[in-house]
Amino acid sequence: MLSLQAETPFTINYFFVNFFYKKLLIIKMKKTSIRSFNDKDVFATIELLAEDKETGFSIECHTLMPGFKAQKHLHTDFEWVHVLKGELRDEEGSYPQGTLKINAKDSVHTPYTQTGCTLLVFTRAKRIPVK
Repeated sequence: MLSLQAETPFTINYFFVNFFYKKLLIIKMKKTSIRSFNDKDVFATIELLAEDKETGFSIECHTLMPGFKAQKHLHTDFEWVHVLKGELRDEEGSYPQGTLKINAKDSVHTPYTQTGCTLLVFTRAKRIPVK
C-alpha cells in the first residue's frame, strides 16, 4: 500500500481521462447503492463514470455516509483511491482529503469512514469478499 497526501487537491482524474481517452467508454452515470457491512441503515453510493470493457479499467465515484464500513475484500488488480472529501480509514491508516491511496494487486483491507467521504476510484480490480 502506498499513500500520498497533497497540499492541494490532486488532479489525477484529468491525467487518466486524457491518457485513456481513446479506449474509455464514457457512459451516463450508472449509480449503485450498497449497505454498510456493520449497519443496515448506512449506505454508500457508487457511480460508474467510465469503463473500458476490454481491459476492465474503470473510474468510479464513491460517496460513503458517516459510519459506513465495507466488507473485508481482496483486490484482484490495482486500485487507486483519491480522497476528494472527508476521511477514509482501513487497517493500515487514515487518509484525509487530498490523499491518494494505492491498493496493490492481491491487497486485502476493510475500508470505513467515521465522517463520511467522497472518493474518486481508478481500478482494474474486482473486489472479492474475504472472511
